[in-house]
Amino acid sequence: MTGRNTVPGPAQAEFGRQVCGQRLLGGQLSLRDLERQAKVSKSTIDRMLRGLTVPRWPTVRAVLTAMEAEQIDTVWKKRWMRAYSEHAGLADDVADAAQHPARQETETDDHPLAEPLRLIDGQDRPRRSLRRRA
Repeated sequence: MTGRNTVPGPAQAEFGRQVCGQRLLGGQLSLRDLERQAKVSKSTIDRMLRGLTVPRWPTVRAVLTAMEAEQIDTVWKKRWMRAYSEHAGLADDVADAAQHPARQETETDDHPLAEPLRLIDGQDRPRRSLRRRA
């Protein structure tokens, strides 16, 4: 895992605590039940709950949906963005990208913000640039 923090930072640890809290509110499903409902491995869910990893947004969204969380695409996505940017070592770039979503459509694939933007949007494939290259 090159470029990723091995020791959880404060935002990442807090995100893990918040997801644990949501698990309690959502009926405290077992890891096996969460795995089945979210279609996410138990080990990934466990590591996220302990604040050891911050998966990509589609994975987190699936787990939160299984936990019957509210405000997933607003409050939870902001929490995830803070934790993910810290986890990936991209805190300043991702935070800036989140505040300026209009920039998404003009970023080139080789721009440093291109990957964080794809991760925020949950896209697995590279986005083609709308900007013409000289």
